[in-house]
Amino acid sequence: MKMLLIVFLSLLVVFVFYLNHERDTRVNFQLEGKSHIYGVNITQKKGGATNWMLNAEKALFLSDVDIELSKLKMTFPEKGLVLTSDSGIYNVKSRNLEIIGNIIASTESYDILATTLFWDSSENKLFSDYKIQIVGRGFFITGDSLAATTDKMKLRKNVRAVFYEK
Repeated sequence: MKMLLIVFLSLLVVFVFYLNHERDTRVNFQLEGKSHIYGVNITQKKGGATNWMLNAEKALFLSDVDIELSKLKMTFPEKGLVLTSDSGIYNVKSRNLEIIGNIIASTESYDILATTLFWDSSENKLFSDYKIQIVGRGFFITGDSLAATTDKMKLRKNVRAVFYEK
């Protein structure tokens, strides 16, 4: 019975996101206990263009608003950025995401390494109060906090940059 419920909910989630892919969609899950879904794939589109895609190996429903995502991968096609992490906590009410553990955000020219990042969906900001490293071709930058929007990124506190020849 549990397996049937999980399969049904998975199909329902995919169907709802498919029908409402360009609208703000909030799915109200009424799950109790340690319910989970394997193989989560979410795509957010705006104006027909894909803003981001999220894949997770497993989604564990911690409460009626918090979902723990395991083996997280987010792709931002417009930015050419792929972010991977051990896990994340998604709040369905606020739509905020806390990304936790061995975070690597890669682009063609640099990698961002972190242990914790927080995405505020209402302000479309990514920030952290933990050590951040940016490693690129010919440079290495560290800082103790990060604030990023769609068009700029700022490292703060104890910022150190090293530039070198190849």
